[in-house]
Amino acid sequence: MKKIRLALIGLIMVLATPFTASSQDYEVFDFDSHQIAIGYGFESANRWINSYDSSSFGGQTYNEGGRWGAINIKYLYRFSDYLSVGLNYTFSGLKHDIYDNGNPIGNNNVNINIIMPEVKSDWYKNGILTLYSRVSLGLSIESIKTSQFDTPLDVTRSTRYNFAFQVSPIGFELGKKFAFFMEAGFGYQGL
Repeated sequence: MKKIRLALIGLIMVLATPFTASSQDYEVFDFDSHQIAIGYGFESANRWINSYDSSSFGGQTYNEGGRWGAINIKYLYRFSDYLSVGLNYTFSGLKHDIYDNGNPIGNNNVNINIIMPEVKSDWYKNGILTLYSRVSLGLSIESIKTSQFDTPLDVTRSTRYNFAFQVSPIGFELGKKFAFFMEAGFGYQGL
């Protein structure tokens, strides 16, 4: 997990270098071809798809104890006025309380790192307004830490890998160089 975070920080530093390195009059970084976005998604799909929400295994039941949405960062390269391709990273998490026959016995903490290539199509542009659609497919890496209340020092750690996706049939951007964006979609990056 540390390697993924370090790689992400390195990627951001490499992408940000042209912003600060140029003091000449010529343009080193073509802002029209590159896009960096940071966002937050509510209700990530991993809550319903890969979670233990209110499910039962034998006598054990997993109930949601807490969650947060998806924190997203992405880079897109614009190939044309209407097509962009890029990569995005998402971090999300879940917490579940574990019950055995109605008695609390422990909890699960799940940290989710998601890496997905993305294709985005801008299908309407008018001044500062752009309407778009996008799709992302990739990998979800879930780091699960299970703690039992009767043996607090006995912590079980596991990792599982799942298919991840994001489908956003409609989104809008408002702005040129710096833009506000919002979209309606479903997937691992939230609603």
